[in-house]
Amino acid sequence: MNHYYLVDAAGNKDDENVFCDEYITAGRCHAAPRGEDDENVFCDEYITAVRSMKKQCPFDRILFSSFIEKFNRRGQCTTRSIFVTENQIFKLHAQGRWKFSPMKDGRDISSVRTVTVTSCNDGLVVLDFGDKNDFVFYFSRGGCRVVEFVGVLAAEVGKFHSHSLNVIVADTFKFHIGGRSKQMILVKNHDKSIDEPYFRSKRSTVKFYWPLKELTME
Repeated sequence: MNHYYLVDAAGNKDDENVFCDEYITAGRCHAAPRGEDDENVFCDEYITAVRSMKKQCPFDRILFSSFIEKFNRRGQCTTRSIFVTENQIFKLHAQGRWKFSPMKDGRDISSVRTVTVTSCNDGLVVLDFGDKNDFVFYFSRGGCRVVEFVGVLAAEVGKFHSHSLNVIVADTFKFHIGGRSKQMILVKNHDKSIDEPYFRSKRSTVKFYWPLKELTME
């Protein structure tokens, strides 16, 4: 069983331990496999990364956090950790399962022009910041968290900014990465023996394959 500690916005561990289905719930619960003793030896890695980001871009609360698989312009996926504060979206480089290091400064939530998701529970999300370099990823662990993620973004945009969040639901859509326009296609029917999601990129088309047994309509 995994062992979990509550973590506040400053990255401090609370005394209470909880058990949940993801390494962070509502952006405040850090999880790691329990070791031989009661101390969560992996928690300090995450705390250090969060504190570093907080020094770069001060924030009060972490509202959402999760592991993701990020799609890059080379057509490859890399494991990242994403977390959302009241003002910004941050990425952490996941060095293995439980080691983290800060990446670039966070992106302002108000700069998100459009969020595109599919009609299925595949966890795919595309954030358009208007710079022709969209943030393309899917939630890789703990089930689909798209609704929770979009809900957090929409609430913060509506609370602090003058515009509402534009959300598009489509299984085929255009996006930009590395300054180039591409078409994303969700593939619902494929080899049943494949149990891991993956992308296939060819020229201007990217196909996102998801295990058929997991691909149910909402």
